[in-house]
Amino acid sequence: MSQSTPVSNQSATQTKYTVPFSSVVNAALLRAAAAERMEPTEIIQRATIDRLMEDDFIEKVDADRLKLFRALIDRAVQAAQDDATT
Repeated sequence: MSQSTPVSNQSATQTKYTVPFSSVVNAALLRAAAAERMEPTEIIQRATIDRLMEDDFIEKVDADRLKLFRALIDRAVQAAQDDATT
C-alpha cells in the first residue's frame, strides 16, 4: 500500500545517497545531462521520482504537487536560458 507524509508534516531535510554507476552508465548519464542541459544529479532525481510515481509509491496528491513544482522550475529555467541567449 502506498504511503505518504502530508506536506505539512514533511521535514525540509534532504537525504543524500551515494549511487555507484559503471563507466558505461556514467558516460551515458553525462551525455544525457549535456543534451538536456541538466546536471547529472537532476537526471537521476527525475528518473527516480518518475519511477516512484509510476509505481504508485507516491500518493497522487503528492505526485501532482511534485509535477507542478517541476513544471514551474522548468519554466523558470527555460526563461533564464532564453534570456541568456538574447
